[in-house]
Amino acid sequence: MRSSLGRLVRASPSSAWAASRSVLRGLTEHWALAGLSLIAAIGVWAAVQDVDNPRVAALAPANGGIDVQARNVPDGYLIDGLSTVKVNVEARKSVMAELTRDDFKASIDVKDAEKGSQSLTVPVKVEATRGGVRVLSVEPPTIPVTLVPSLSRDVPVTIRRSGSLPDGYEEDKEEAPAIDPAFVTIRGRKELVDSVSAVELDVNLGGARDATVTFEGALTARTESGNVVDVALSQARARATFKINQVFIQRSFALNSSIVGQPQAGYAITNITIDPPVVLASGPKAIVNSLTQTFLNVEKLDITNATKTQTATRKVELPPNVSVDRQTVVVKVEISPLTITQTLYIGPAIENPPAGLAIAESGLTVAVRATGPYNLLYPPNPANFKVTVSLAGAAAGPGVFAVKVTAPAGITVDPIDPITLTLRPAVAP
Repeated sequence: MRSSLGRLVRASPSSAWAASRSVLRGLTEHWALAGLSLIAAIGVWAAVQDVDNPRVAALAPANGGIDVQARNVPDGYLIDGLSTVKVNVEARKSVMAELTRDDFKASIDVKDAEKGSQSLTVPVKVEATRGGVRVLSVEPPTIPVTLVPSLSRDVPVTIRRSGSLPDGYEEDKEEAPAIDPAFVTIRGRKELVDSVSAVELDVNLGGARDATVTFEGALTARTESGNVVDVALSQARARATFKINQVFIQRSFALNSSIVGQPQAGYAITNITIDPPVVLASGPKAIVNSLTQTFLNVEKLDITNATKTQTATRKVELPPNVSVDRQTVVVKVEISPLTITQTLYIGPAIENPPAGLAIAESGLTVAVRATGPYNLLYPPNPANFKVTVSLAGAAAGPGVFAVKVTAPAGITVDPIDPITLTLRPAVAP
């Protein structure tokens, strides 16, 4: 192409014109061939479609019927019981299997129908809303129509409550729920309209805790006994907004034991437990929030002169208008003997003295450091201890001897260092 244009530029005007005509003719021929190729491709595709997915005729929809809508219904009248229709259609086989009632619009025009109870026959017009679908005929082509007088009246929208607000919450007593719309117009047969006692919005308040809660749903016309009435509503849905107040709150409090009296002398409180240690208190919001303490007291437990652990069930003491999740708790006061340490000076008993020898020291005592329960060591009683020194195998002169101490059960004694004694010949009496 580029070389051809170059030759055109270099050639004389007449030669250039001839060359140009030749190039343009070639381009035209190419576009013509391209167009023929496209047409041929479309033809091949259509032929394949006709073989693999041919157009077929059938009755649609396969399930159910098409609802018929009435146009130009005179004011003050309604149509009593419109029937549904089906249609014979032509469409591709793959489309035919997918057709539903929503792919069609069926309507009748009743502007020329006579008012009254006399049934008339009106032709039905059906249009396909899906591309590639052609309506061939309507089954049935006409339907009976009866125009009957209708009645309409305005009815306030009310709330039909179900479920309960959680404990501690209530609807605002000063501000009623806001309903939108507040009124609807109901329309239908006179006997049905007359039977409507209320148009209600069903609301389930269970679990609502927010200060402002909005519910939206369908409206239902009902009789006084609660039966649903089939009438037309000017608005099918409504919303209601509630103000919710939290009037009761819950708060956790630790429990504090109230112990009076003292254990018997020599005994002491070693531990106090309350089971459970915490309770959940409930009450009016203003009262519970006014409580400044972080704990609640329990009923007093007297342990005067107790010598062992005391366990008792006691009530939780409550402020006015406040309740707790359990009324009583178990208080356990552990009481144990006091442990003290005493030093006693005890003269040891001499065992196994050698014949002819005697101890030179006089007024000999040993310091015994004992630890144990108060009642065993106070007042101190050296007679309860046995202190001995054995001189077995000893010879005259100074020597070091072990001291042995035997203490009552429950008392421990610190180790005692050996003592030095001097043995000398005994003096004859």
